[in-house]
Amino acid sequence: PRTVPQAKYLDALLKKRGLPRVTALLLDVPEDETIRRLTARGRPDDKPGVIRDRLGVYSRDTEPILAHYAGAGYHRIEGTGTPKEVSDRIERVLAPSRR
Repeated sequence: PRTVPQAKYLDALLKKRGLPRVTALLLDVPEDETIRRLTARGRPDDKPGVIRDRLGVYSRDTEPILAHYAGAGYHRIEGTGTPKEVSDRIERVLAPSRR
């Protein structure tokens, strides 16, 4: 979900179907690193100004989900480092729920 209403809808749907609540992961990456990574992709719309606008939309519309999922099922993961390092961090968080 990208908004709190969507998250609430998903929660209700999962509960209705007898499924567990979602596990929310936040990959925490500094803004300058996010801009560096996205501009490196070479897409025409991956310009620093456009990326900053997208990050503003995220802050306004999506970041409030963090409070919604605070507590059970929410994990903040350091998103810098090699893809393997980040993947290992994610795996450590998800592994207990896979047992």
